[in-house]
Amino acid sequence: MLFTSIGGTVAQPSFRRRRLAKKLQEQRESAGLTVAEAVRLSGFSQAKLSRIETGAYGVSGDDVHTLCEAYGADEETTESFTRLARQAKERNLWWRSYSDILGNANYIELEADSAALHAFTIDIIPGLLQTSGYYEAIIRADTPLVSKETVARRVEARLARQQQIKDQNVRVWAIIDEPALLRPVGGHAVMADQIDYLLKIADTPHVSFQVLPLTAGAHQSIGKPFTQFFLRDGFRVVGIDSHDGGLFMEDNQRVRHFEEAWTSLAAMALPFPHSIEVLRARSEEHRRNAHALRKPAKMAEK
Repeated sequence: MLFTSIGGTVAQPSFRRRRLAKKLQEQRESAGLTVAEAVRLSGFSQAKLSRIETGAYGVSGDDVHTLCEAYGADEETTESFTRLARQAKERNLWWRSYSDILGNANYIELEADSAALHAFTIDIIPGLLQTSGYYEAIIRADTPLVSKETVARRVEARLARQQQIKDQNVRVWAIIDEPALLRPVGGHAVMADQIDYLLKIADTPHVSFQVLPLTAGAHQSIGKPFTQFFLRDGFRVVGIDSHDGGLFMEDNQRVRHFEEAWTSLAAMALPFPHSIEVLRARSEEHRRNAHALRKPAKMAEK
């Protein structure tokens, strides 16, 4: 399924509710039951079952148990679905306190539920790998009149997202297009700090990245940055960020298309050791440029 999370006019249920809806429908179908048979066995009305299977209805733990019993689900499956039903109704999520500044909370929810994610970016460093200085420069370039308070809260929320990934040991594999390393976002000194941060986290077990070199030439993902979310329950989603909302894809055929695109990109990108060499070289270049720009300023002061 394809839908726009915040750019469209129709409100969409949360991903957790949608995942539960899909799993319950798949469980019914694997049991060989029609909707009419499920209605008879569960005692639910057809309208209620339809709302549950489309994600339009927030299903309770009791309803999950009833359906799982009707479908002959085992205890482990029933517990898994019940846990997801509880998560779908959670209200004390940390990112809700930033709801006034976060344009797309779906990304955060997917990150929170992921075991691993793949990110391909073409002109910036992936958000989960950005330093505060780098991200602040992006915010100010995107919205020049933004207040200091809003900038501070957005940076705080971004750092909280990064901490969430670390705390939950989410494996992050990023492929960074080389032009993103050349552009001095925030200035050469800020960019050098950003690349040095990438070099620092390269030693951590949950982060891996590759550089797609300029010499790679044409590829099927030119101009098409995307993120793949591999959720802990096996659910897979592809997200494409944009100014007017995030585009998310759950359809198996579309998801497979992006998996093939990722495989192609990973084969074209530099291996990890060579990517580290490129990062070091780019960091040194930015340091030299930052130093060269400081010299005329000091001479002018004299």
